[in-house]
Amino acid sequence: MTNESRAAEAHTVDLRKAQKSDLNFIRSTWLESYRDGLAVRGVPHKIYYGRHERIIRALMKRAFLMVLVRRDDPDYIVGWACCEKTSGGLILHYLYTRGKYRRGGLARALMTAILDIEKPGVVFYTHRTMVVADYRKACLAADKAYPLKQWVYDPYLPYIDLPTSWGLGPAIPLEAT
Repeated sequence: MTNESRAAEAHTVDLRKAQKSDLNFIRSTWLESYRDGLAVRGVPHKIYYGRHERIIRALMKRAFLMVLVRRDDPDYIVGWACCEKTSGGLILHYLYTRGKYRRGGLARALMTAILDIEKPGVVFYTHRTMVVADYRKACLAADKAYPLKQWVYDPYLPYIDLPTSWGLGPAIPLEAT
């Protein structure tokens, strides 16, 4: 698929809140696509899948999930984002687009829509992958459409406010430094 055909596909999608029927797809694509992430390289599969799935489930409970779906098939998810609104800004935990839809502007369109709704001063992003080593690059158009003060990479935010039985202690207030 060429960049032009991907861009044309971008006009045939709709944005909606995730539904219960979307959650398994979101969880499994997050787990699989992040498996090659820089932060988890070398982690044995059993440890990665067992522990990261718990983290993802906890984040999905407290965050909001937005999905891009094909207009002609609203159950077919093209991409999604897991975000959390806080007093300190917006936390982008993860953004995913299906491989054949990448490089067509869908990630930017998704982030632009979220930024237009939430209007944060700061976006914290918590996961980096090999495909998108820096979310700021993927969202430059969103920056131009909505002037953010800054983007801050903070891989520790997913661990804040996890169940106390996990032994991680109290939450630390968010600050952009």
